[in-house]
Amino acid sequence: MAILLTGMTGIVGTVLAPILQEKEEVFCIVRNAKNRINGEYLNGIVANNIIEGDIQKSLCGLSAKDYNKLKDKNIEKIVHLAGLLKFDEELSSEIWSVNYSGTQNVIDLAKKLNIREIHHASTAYALGKPRNPYESSKLAAENLIKNSGKCFSIYRISIVVGNSNTGEISAFDGIYGFISVLYRAYNRYKFNGNMRIYIDCSFQSTMNIIPIDSVVYAFVKLFEKQSLGKTFYITHPKPPKVIWVIKQAFEFLKIDGIKYNDYTQSQPSQSDRLLKILQKGVNKQLSRYRPYATEEKQFSLETTIDALKEEYKEPPLITSEILQRLLQYAISKNFGKPK
Repeated sequence: MAILLTGMTGIVGTVLAPILQEKEEVFCIVRNAKNRINGEYLNGIVANNIIEGDIQKSLCGLSAKDYNKLKDKNIEKIVHLAGLLKFDEELSSEIWSVNYSGTQNVIDLAKKLNIREIHHASTAYALGKPRNPYESSKLAAENLIKNSGKCFSIYRISIVVGNSNTGEISAFDGIYGFISVLYRAYNRYKFNGNMRIYIDCSFQSTMNIIPIDSVVYAFVKLFEKQSLGKTFYITHPKPPKVIWVIKQAFEFLKIDGIKYNDYTQSQPSQSDRLLKILQKGVNKQLSRYRPYATEEKQFSLETTIDALKEEYKEPPLITSEILQRLLQYAISKNFGKPK
């Protein structure tokens, strides 16, 4: 049996691909593959199994040669991880092109190659009323999977952070993006106790962050169980409060001058002209993360625990030590930006 994987260069795929490779032969569809391969391997996958493609194109943009190559490999499962993790309304067209149309192209390819199962990575926030284009597109993509006529499993994953032991992660989205807005603003303007910047957040809701090692452990175990036709949540059962996470983060980063404002209350206005400009810029940058800093949806792990039984393993509690480890790694990589 062989497995076809999309999104192997993403946060989950980077860790998951080499683990799947230990169990079955893995082929990966990668955009700009030639520019990404360094030597004989890419993320533990042999270069010969890296297929040039683009999920935004019909049949994922495969060449006739690569299509025939995959057809000869008797692929039984496709793991669809590829997606665009952006929340901005102005990027809605691109988000839908990748997350929705891309999923349809993956389904079409699965049908052409007679792939029996589709294992689809979604977001835990594809629940209830969507709050941004990302959540809308992922929920719509789930419906495509469910109506594809293929055997399927859907994995709804919450906010992924780095490895709980090393802090390592391949990209800095989600909570990292939120923190980096203030990290960069502080390094540029050095605001302090006399120059307060306000952050709107919830004082009561939680932030469901889960280390990548826990995500991949659960994903692999569920993948092996053959529990098809179900939706599994891969989330933290005991998430920390939003206010605790961001306070701990900014204290560790030694960022002074932050005032936490209950999001249900109007944000105090700045009197200083420079601070007004800075506050406006910070608010604009943080607006995309507002739903995750001001409210938290509740997720049921019942289906996941029922499938894994004694193999279910709770993620480690998000302690200040783990959070510091995550931030130390992020700082060492400048939150993914060139120094």
